[in-house]
Amino acid sequence: MSLPGVVSQLVGFVAGRSLPSISQDNINTPQNLRLDGYGDVAINSYLSKKHALAAEGTYFSSTTTPGGQAVVPAIVTSYANTAGVFWFQNNNTATGPNAYLDYLKLTCTTVPASTTQFRYAIIRDIAQPLIGTSYLTTNNITSILPANTLASGPQSKCTVGYSNSVTASVNLAPTANGAVIAAGALGGLPIIGDEFVIDFGGDQAVSFGATSVASRKVSAAPAIVVAPGQQIMIVPWWVSNASTGGKFDLEWTHIER
Repeated sequence: MSLPGVVSQLVGFVAGRSLPSISQDNINTPQNLRLDGYGDVAINSYLSKKHALAAEGTYFSSTTTPGGQAVVPAIVTSYANTAGVFWFQNNNTATGPNAYLDYLKLTCTTVPASTTQFRYAIIRDIAQPLIGTSYLTTNNITSILPANTLASGPQSKCTVGYSNSVTASVNLAPTANGAVIAAGALGGLPIIGDEFVIDFGGDQAVSFGATSVASRKVSAAPAIVVAPGQQIMIVPWWVSNASTGGKFDLEWTHIER
């Protein structure tokens, strides 16, 4: 018998690409494992990027039609917790997977009229259905079903929503369980081709790109985990913007485990 076969019999598991069924943490099953001083399992990471997550079918991407100018932020010039523009909702059951946000990228296709600063805040709360309820008193929101980057992977049970009109959608104020968990800035007036990226759990030392040519502006936000039944809402505003808020393509990635 080959060495890997002997090892798998000794430790009681078999290698495979398919993701096993989720089970309760800390189940006491005797196994021969390599641990560190804190009891964490030592692993050998074969890929430094996110290909392993994609290979097991837990990496998802939500995108609008490229060049379709689908994302149309409303004309909002100051923070308001009733002026959400982006939503991410985890609609899995209570025993289902968490959603780990990776990054949100906006590509500028139409420049806003004027602004001195692109600001945003992120609010965590209980998930509220975006269609057919009174949560959105003015509803100019389009929803996306995230796509698994592995063709044979499972379907996501999360929902992404975004503003599709210069007329602001109006949502109810956050519940008593809501909390602002992030706030940041993404530069000033963009040019066509600029990319605005919110990197969840990213490096706070990352700086903005140049302003005279199309570049990537990155804002590092806290690592955010959206539990089943929870949502995050992103409220952007354009300081001193005179009229239109521009148009953007959207790409939003996350992991469900």
